[in-house]
Amino acid sequence: ELHRVARSVARWEWAPDGQALAILRKASPDGGSRTGIEFVGAEDPGIRETQLPEHRVLDMAWAGLGRRIAVSAVPERGSSGDGTPAQLFMLEVPGPYGEDCPALCPETPLAVPVEHPEATSGPLLAGWSPNVENIALWTAPGNGATLGVVSPRGGGITPIAGTLVRRSWVQWSRNGDRLLVVEGTAREAGAPRVLLLCTNATACRPIAGGDEAVADPAWSRSGAMAYVRSDRRELWIANRDGADAHRVAAAGEGVAAPRWLPDTRRLLFVRDGRVWLLDATGGDGAP
Repeated sequence: ELHRVARSVARWEWAPDGQALAILRKASPDGGSRTGIEFVGAEDPGIRETQLPEHRVLDMAWAGLGRRIAVSAVPERGSSGDGTPAQLFMLEVPGPYGEDCPALCPETPLAVPVEHPEATSGPLLAGWSPNVENIALWTAPGNGATLGVVSPRGGGITPIAGTLVRRSWVQWSRNGDRLLVVEGTAREAGAPRVLLLCTNATACRPIAGGDEAVADPAWSRSGAMAYVRSDRRELWIANRDGADAHRVAAAGEGVAAPRWLPDTRRLLFVRDGRVWLLDATGGDGAP
């Protein structure tokens, strides 16, 4: 029962409950700006709503709970490159449920006051903490990419590090009390980078890298961490504080995108164009 939901899609994301889809469209062929963010019902794609229709939406990120989504956007009359400030909005998108709300019933977007000096080039969203108390975002994606955190209620952004704009390099622990960040703005493959462990917005310390490449951090449900290290892209694991770090030799070299399975013992990762499964407690990987 394959059917088309939308054309010219630049990006899309399911709501955490799987009942709604958020869609950002590509810019038009004549160079015109894409406008608004479209929400589509999962079971009935005929149920749809467009919010912020007079804005060019830059980015979006669903909260892990409920139907709240953070959206950064620039008024359609301006652009992020002509000095027009980008704004951060919070949208609630409940429904559809019953006769009281047969459609998606979105609430009026709420502008969130954010204080930062690079309003014209962002922000781009690195994701919510699992406890929905903080949002990680890049405040200057067009100029070196400064990663920081801000409250969903707005206020000042606390800077953490200069990073590339790669969401997979910014990883919250399961309960949101710790954050792993790959620091470094060099774009060359294998460039030295640092893996930071942040226990709050102002307490970050390096736990790996510095004189070698580090990438692709991942948390397990039990709090262990995995990451890729060195220009040979080897798999390493450590405890929740970054201690007891050791290489998983069975994974080999050329590892990318490690992810823990819910059992907190096994890891999936990519190597040589294949997906591998490995028991981190011992044993060889299997494709």
